[in-house]
Amino acid sequence: MLLLATTYRPPWPRAAVVLAAVLLVAALTLWGGRSGRMPRAGDAADPAWHAEVEWRHRAYQARLARRRALGRAVAEGRMALVEAAARFAAVDRLPPEVRADLARRQYPGASDEERYCRDVISWAVRELAPDDPCEAVALRGRLEAELERRLRDGLRLPAVEESPLTP
Repeated sequence: MLLLATTYRPPWPRAAVVLAAVLLVAALTLWGGRSGRMPRAGDAADPAWHAEVEWRHRAYQARLARRRALGRAVAEGRMALVEAAARFAAVDRLPPEVRADLARRQYPGASDEERYCRDVISWAVRELAPDDPCEAVALRGRLEAELERRLRDGLRLPAVEESPLTP
């Protein structure tokens, strides 16, 4: 009997794309546009509405690319966990802003600082997992231990600025 070796591919990349699409639709439904109003049936024929939707989509894609690069930098040891978490927070404040209440649902009960650190850990592990699942597990353990140390010492994120998203 011949056994063929297969490469394990975690479902995260596909799930991340599906989640991104769902969040984009939810954001457009909840925010409705730069004006803050809900989209209406007649808006679909409005070129300004299409431009708004396209701008938000491009900004969202740019935000995902920035998060992915930051996650990769942490996974490769080029950036500290708290710096990346501060940069995640800064990116979320760039237009179009990410609603904080939506982000808080992912890690209920935690401070915003802790939530951003946990988000960075997830992105770092996700970036490393397809290439080396065992190293991804070890990375999660190291980063979780670092976060627990920082929480005991009083977690504070440094002040950072992020360049604008270029959608």
